[in-house]
Formats: sequence, C-alpha cells, structure tokens
Amino acid sequence: MRVLMWTESFRPAIGGVEVFVECLARSLRERGHDVTVVTNHRDPGLPDEDELDGVPVVRVPFYAALASGRPEAIAHVRHQVADLKRRLRIDLVHVHTMSASVLFHLESARAWPAPALLTMHGGPELPHRGGETATLAHRLFERAAWICCCSRAVRAQLVAAEGPLARDRSSVVYCGIKEPAIAPVPRPIAQPRLLCLGRLVDLKGFDVALAAFARVGARWPAARLIVAGDGPARRQLEAQAVALGVSGAVDFVGWVEAGKTAALINTATAVIVPSRRESLGLVAVEAGLLERPVVATSVEGLPEAVEHGVTGLLVAPDDSAVLADAIGVLLERPDMADAMGRAGRRHARARFSWTRTVDEYDARYRQVTEETAHDRTGRTLAAE
Repeated sequence: MRVLMWTESFRPAIGGVEVFVECLARSLRERGHDVTVVTNHRDPGLPDEDELDGVPVVRVPFYAALASGRPEAIAHVRHQVADLKRRLRIDLVHVHTMSASVLFHLESARAWPAPALLTMHGGPELPHRGGETATLAHRLFERAAWICCCSRAVRAQLVAAEGPLARDRSSVVYCGIKEPAIAPVPRPIAQPRLLCLGRLVDLKGFDVALAAFARVGARWPAARLIVAGDGPARRQLEAQAVALGVSGAVDFVGWVEAGKTAALINTATAVIVPSRRESLGLVAVEAGLLERPVVATSVEGLPEAVEHGVTGLLVAPDDSAVLADAIGVLLERPDMADAMGRAGRRHARARFSWTRTVDEYDARYRQVTEETAHDRTGRTLAAE
C-alpha cells in the first residue's frame, strides 16, 4: 500500500510525535507498505527530498507560502502537493497534525482522491478555539475515513466536540513505545533522584513540581530534582528554584535526545509528571518500562498510563502540597515503590506494546482502503 504520512515536523531526535511518526513509518515499511513522509520545509539547508533511516521524506514550504499571503505562492504549493500525490499514486493519506499545513492536503484532494486516516495526538488539537483553526479541523474530521485517538480521554473530547460525526468513525489506538535497549537497574534510595522530563512549558506543571520539591527537600535533604527538557519556561523555572532556596539541589540538564531518555530514567528514584494537560503521558509509560514508579496528575489521559496505587500515584493538578505528600509516600516505602515499578513494566508492556500499535495501524490501513473502494456515500476524500 502506498501511504503519504503527513506530519507537522520531522526531527525525530527532538522526540514526541516526530519519534512516533518515524518509528511507525519504518515499522509499516517493514510490513510491506510504501510509506513516504511529507512535512513542512523549515530549514533551507535541507533538501526538498531526503531519506531518513530508509524512510523517504519530502519537505514542502507550507508555512512560507501561507506567510507570504500571495495567492500564487499558495497555489504553487497546492499544485506541488497534488503532483506529489499523483507521482506516488498514493492509496492513503495518514495525517498526524491539525496544523494549517493540512489545508494543502484538503485542497489537493480532487487531484488524486484517496482516503485519509487521521491520528489525534492530543486534546489541544481539537477545534475548541473557534475561528479558522476550528473550521479547518472540522473539514478534516468531516472528510477523514477514520480517526485514531491516542487515548480514551482524547476520543471523549473529540466526540464531545464533534458528536456522531466522530463517534461512528473513531477508535483508540495507543501510541506504543519500543522497549528500551537497556534493562532496568535498581533505583537509588539513600540519595533520591526525582525526574521531570518534557518541554518546559506551563502545561507541564514543572513549577508545581519545584514547589513540591521544596517541601520534599526539607525532609530528605539528600534528594535531588532533575529537570530534563527545554522551552520558554526555563528561565522562569530556574528563577523559581532560586526563590525557593532549592537551586543547589535542582539540575536543569537541558534537552535530552529521544535515544538517551531511557538511560536518564534509569538513574531516577521516581518520575514526576505534574501536567495540567496531557493527552496520554508517554513519559510515564517509558518510566514504567524501566520499572520506575510514577507520581502524576489525574488529568486527561494520564490515568490510562498510570494505574493509581498499582503503577504509581495520581494526584490533583496544581496542588504542590498533595504532590509532595505523594512523593513522600514513595520515598518512605521503597518496597511498595519497587512493586509499583514492576507493575508499571507489566502495564506498559501489555497496553503500550509497539507491536500492538503497528498491528492496529496495519489493520486500520487495510480496512479504510477496502471500505473506501466500495463506499460511494461521499464520506471520503473522493467525494470532494
């Protein structure tokens, strides 16, 4: 099957959706699908067409055309996408983004009709903001043959926003994780190391983790907090650590490449995920694979990644005192924390198996294309 995998950016070393798309593209190519990734052309130093670990990549200047505001530039990119679809003779478009770039996918549908499969990677992608973004998202939902949601929480938000339009053509396909090449090692107990990992933005709640750590440090002075990641909130978080008097016990280690996160998690006593919003929480899943107990907030998809009292502890968001108490429980009861870590590994392997994820997408690809071949009701991109 010839598949065009559409994504916002394709820099797998950074992590997140990019890593998932790269791994999925490679795995599906191993299953016999002819997958090509199309993404925005951000860096003029990179070629228009490239190959990454055996996966063809086509870079198109979506945002440069839109930013120019020139109708001829936008039309040129639209024709470029249409020509790409015709040249590759695609059977399916797999969309991984709700960004403005999908306008060119929708506008080129007549040129080469093919069904679209949409993966929803997060609730913030939903059209709750109104305006042009909502209109574009609604068009994509309306014309997608099927919508895969990365968690039950995301699907619930989608159905609440779109109703029967989404309910009857969506399912949950968890974003699985490949098991790390390294094995879990014993957790440090005498000198606890607490780890926060992710982009340094307000939604991740790392400010709450810092406030909680100030409480934890008063009782466990040997404890350290490792904040791994980068982003616009870094300076604010560093200033907060100074103001709380814990800067000497907090390590801001910067961004960690996707291939190195497992080794970092393996140094932790516990992983803290204090998010204010989280579509799923793959950091918690990866922590489970390395037998690390997790303290996380009970928001959106995190309860699907962390089983309260079994693989970790769930707390309310934005409450540093409750977060500190939960961390204290794990530090006070290492045997219980070890048992949670082992349960986390079993849970991650069962629910978030990479093989299971690839199997489900493989089956969904075949279902969508087979149904579209017989469907003349107008629910596919061929109805454009």
